[in-house]
Amino acid sequence: MAQIEDFFMYENRVEGITDADYQRAQPYVEAAQAFAQTTYQSIYIIDYYRKNFLYVSDNPLFLCGHTADEVRQMGYGFYPISTNHQCSKHPRYALWN
Repeated sequence: MAQIEDFFMYENRVEGITDADYQRAQPYVEAAQAFAQTTYQSIYIIDYYRKNFLYVSDNPLFLCGHTADEVRQMGYGFYPISTNHQCSKHPRYALWN
C-alpha cells in the first residue's frame, strides 16, 4: 500500500508555511472553485506543506462515489482507493474499470 510520503519528492518539500500564507492562498482556492463550475474536468489544489488537499472539485468522475469533503478529509489516503479499482463499487463513477 502506498504511503503518503510516496507522493512527495524530497526536492519539492515546502517549509515554514504560516497561517498568514494560507490566508493569502484563499483567493486562489476561490478562483479554483469558480473555474470548477465552468468545466467538466476534475480540479484539485495540493497542499505540499500539510500533505493534503486545499481544494477538491465536486466532479463525480474523480470522486469514486465520495463527496469532495470526504476526499479532502482522506487526503492522499484517497489515492489507494481510486487506484486499487475500489471505485468499482460505484460503477457509474469509475474510470478505472
